[in-house]
Amino acid sequence: MHGIIFFLLQRYADHAFGADGWAQLFEEANLPFKTYSPAESHQDAELLQLVNAAAKIADRPVNEIVESFGEYIAPELLALHPKHVEKKWRTLELLVNTETVLHNVVRHTDPEADPPVLRAQYVDKNEVQLIYASPRKLCPLVKGIVRGVAQHFGETIHANEDACMHRGDPFCSFRFTRAEREETITSFDSEFGDTIALEKSGAPGEQSSVSAWELHRIAEGSAPWNTQDAVNSPGVFTHFGNYRVSQELGRGGMGVVYLATDPNLNREVAIKALLPEVASQPVMRERFVREARSVARLQHDRIIPIFHVGDEDNIPYMVMPRLIGLDLGAWLEEGNKPSVARSINICLQIADGLRAAHEQNIIHRDIKPSNVWLEAPRGDVKLMDFGLCYAGETNEQLTAHGAIVGTPLYMAPELSDGVVTPQSDIYSVGIIFYRLLAGKPPFKASTPVGVLARALTTTPSAIRESNAEVPEELEHFVFAAMEKDPQQRIASAQEFYDRLQEIPAAVT
Repeated sequence: MHGIIFFLLQRYADHAFGADGWAQLFEEANLPFKTYSPAESHQDAELLQLVNAAAKIADRPVNEIVESFGEYIAPELLALHPKHVEKKWRTLELLVNTETVLHNVVRHTDPEADPPVLRAQYVDKNEVQLIYASPRKLCPLVKGIVRGVAQHFGETIHANEDACMHRGDPFCSFRFTRAEREETITSFDSEFGDTIALEKSGAPGEQSSVSAWELHRIAEGSAPWNTQDAVNSPGVFTHFGNYRVSQELGRGGMGVVYLATDPNLNREVAIKALLPEVASQPVMRERFVREARSVARLQHDRIIPIFHVGDEDNIPYMVMPRLIGLDLGAWLEEGNKPSVARSINICLQIADGLRAAHEQNIIHRDIKPSNVWLEAPRGDVKLMDFGLCYAGETNEQLTAHGAIVGTPLYMAPELSDGVVTPQSDIYSVGIIFYRLLAGKPPFKASTPVGVLARALTTTPSAIRESNAEVPEELEHFVFAAMEKDPQQRIASAQEFYDRLQEIPAAVT
């Protein structure tokens, strides 16, 4: 195995497990501590021992660690070999050229190297088939690297695996599909006589209302604008204050996330900023500032902290830690099916973060899978995007009278009447819980308005019809969290947390 992989594994370990993370791997693997030259090759067996040690420390399956490691190293590999990657390429273009890149990077520098077989071809402009074969059987690494590359280019790539060497197939076969970004629907009047503003992309019922914007996966000049890049990508920043921007991580209709460097502490951070056209709207600037102030009051392991808030040429921004992992929505879209125990663990952590927020009279109002971050390598939950939060009696009126804010599938029924209580967040967690256990959402319709109507008027099917492993007591608990009448619903995040822990199935 090439030494650069060991070098990057050390960086990954120190990032994931702390400053002594690399030493922890050797101790767990019962190996003598050593350093590996990035310019030499080393034994595969040693790398596998260290990866297995990381899985034990994180208490996660080895394949999940390998995948998250691939996600972490993708932007590092791109940065190390920029001359082999054309600027016009994005994720799929890189995949179809991957054999050439491997030849240039690996075989030319080490003729005796044994890189994997990677064959790729277009199905159409938005789908590529990839064949992977290697005695190492590191197909999870391939998935992780593709995900990391997609994050680097600010794309959404869906992966499907049709064959796998771990299942006895002679090679692994992937289909990688690029989700095309669509424009935002402005707003429309619903059958309830209220206005809903929605994103056009995504599945019905999971489309977001206008918020401070969607914060997607966080992985990796005197003027803040790079005008040359801005020709093709309006709103490209080179710095915010002293923070130096290295790349864009993703953007939505309201704003953008950048990977940047904090020169004072020599660490990587993520910067969330409003787009200029949005920042020019006073109500959106106020909403953004409200989010920053609200989250700054919350010091809790389940809530992504804010390091700094600033303004660069009338563009408000906030600085947060760089996280490795992906959001729960993306994790589910990849076809992952959590066990009952893991579903419980995820919802316990969400409730843990919500009770901290509710103690500060902060109601999130937009709890949904894409706002639940699963941090690698342990899968620890972090709540994010408090752009629609309601800060109790101190909250300013930043939403038009009678407007519905939130995401239809996860919105508590009382929000349609403008009633906001902590139980509104409990309802949203109940919907997430149902989806995790049943493997499907409780309400389906072809339009967001249809989803709202079904949520208001119908009762979802029993969870145990879809998943017989769910205990009856747990099913009753989930439906208690999803009660349409907030007075009949589980009353608080604290009660949710305490009652869930008492259920016999709550083995985490």
